[in-house]
Amino acid sequence: MTRIVFAATGYTEMAAALLLSVKETCAILLANPPATRSKEQRLLVREVHPAPDNAYESRTETKAQLRPEFLVPLVQRARQEQLSVIFVHTHPFAEGTPSFSPIDDEGEKHLAEFLKRRVPEITHAALVVRPDGCIARRLGSRDSCVVAQVGRKIDLLYSPVESAELEQRWDRQLRAFGSKGQIALQHARVAIVGLGGTASGLFRESESFGIGNLNASTLLQFRLALLYRFRRFQNAGRE
Repeated sequence: MTRIVFAATGYTEMAAALLLSVKETCAILLANPPATRSKEQRLLVREVHPAPDNAYESRTETKAQLRPEFLVPLVQRARQEQLSVIFVHTHPFAEGTPSFSPIDDEGEKHLAEFLKRRVPEITHAALVVRPDGCIARRLGSRDSCVVAQVGRKIDLLYSPVESAELEQRWDRQLRAFGSKGQIALQHARVAIVGLGGTASGLFRESESFGIGNLNASTLLQFRLALLYRFRRFQNAGRE
């Protein structure tokens, strides 16, 4: 699966800047493509080029079209340096599970054909940024991309597998925290010491909340009788 990787706070800063406008806002990223023999398709973002106001042919709250004068020079650089191009735009008022719109699908067809001619045999991608998260895919396809930000810690911003699970299991919490918040809970590490009768309720609620790394295996053998719904964790305690 293709992975789009931002260094340090690259994604956070880009998303904050693009979402300042109530209109759909675009940017073009240039990224180092995967090595020819690499098993993992990793696009390492090296440059972010937000579209200035005069770079739009048309622009509303739900649709934006870039002028060739802004797009073509960046594509020429990508061709010369054999870089991947990632098209970014915002959905400033979108809610619920992140998704690409029918307008996105239609626009990407033309962009994918253009890049196939201009920068062939290189992986390109599309990224949608929303207030509560993001979603990405290989340009002009249905193949999803993982989005990550790597600095002092690794932030998994979008994972197709996790997003599908989130939608099925945590629908109500997604409405409160958004997909980004729920993914953060999935990767949180929580330790509860002393699982007595009262604390066992906290253990149960933490698991139901979606805490992904809740490891009480060293305590279960002593406190199984006091836990609610302990059967799921009984096997984990024996591993």
